[in-house]
Amino acid sequence: LALVLIVLLALSGVAFAEVSLGGEFLIGATGVGTADLSTKAAKAEINLTANVDDYTTVKIELDAEGDDWTNNDISLDDFRVTSDITGALGVDAVSVSLTAGYFDTYYNNWNYVSRSGEEYYYSGLAGAYLWTRGPRATFAAAFDIGIAGYSLKYWQPLDGSAVSVAFSGAPVEGANFLVGYYAPTTDFVGSLWLDAGYSFAAGPASLTIPVSFVMDLAQTTENMGWSSGVAADVDAFHIAVGVGGSGATMFKDVNAEVSTSIVENADIYVIADFDMSTASAFQSVDLGAKYMFGALGLGAGYVVAIDDATSTALWGDNGSITGSGLYVW
Repeated sequence: LALVLIVLLALSGVAFAEVSLGGEFLIGATGVGTADLSTKAAKAEINLTANVDDYTTVKIELDAEGDDWTNNDISLDDFRVTSDITGALGVDAVSVSLTAGYFDTYYNNWNYVSRSGEEYYYSGLAGAYLWTRGPRATFAAAFDIGIAGYSLKYWQPLDGSAVSVAFSGAPVEGANFLVGYYAPTTDFVGSLWLDAGYSFAAGPASLTIPVSFVMDLAQTTENMGWSSGVAADVDAFHIAVGVGGSGATMFKDVNAEVSTSIVENADIYVIADFDMSTASAFQSVDLGAKYMFGALGLGAGYVVAIDDATSTALWGDNGSITGSGLYVW
């Protein structure tokens, strides 16, 4: 809190306008009522945004998640300055923005349907490109060129050790795509990926279909991964099935969900987790509910797993439960 106050005072002491403060805070506990009780700060993030003028923005992200929370530390996760170059020049036909600072970036559209995203970026190679962004401790620069709803993106650390480039757009209403490439500059052999999705609505019903594909050109085996699925919403009911895999197990993770918000301000869900690469495909079922008191949400659930060694993702990459048991969040 002292560090946040110092940053806020520093921002107020210069010519920054429209300073905003936001963030995320999510804590949970698994193994409730047992000797294996474990608590976790799944999200503990503060975001500061300051508009220096109409064309330049400064963003700071402070995190205290995982080991940072355990060690009572606050880490500087992101510090960037972004400038709208064409806006400053009065050009409307095309947009060009430049970003510099201490940051990495994920060129993807996050097209998946499960809550945990297991089929999207936990099925091995299918999401490996997300976490290979060159030396994290170096400064970086990026630019984005946009025209007619399409965008060309480029990122690299200032030491020139890697590059990431992507092209994205929305060709028709409800559709989006992104194709990208990441590689170290030593040989420019890296990962190629495609991330796309389509959603449409008809009256009280809507349907979403995602797809992603990645190929690691540096590998000769286990070098491909994919994910897809479908999600449907009818009034207050939601049904989703996500599938994904990679390498020798191209059809591996399957997550099936049925949930409802039929109770106002509540989210009630049943999620079944399958691993098609194991002898017993069924892994676990997660039954839970969450109620929102304005911005504050309180939830609880119970996981029934096939054995004590099975791990079930609860909050994406931020938390899981091993075996069966009660959790709160």
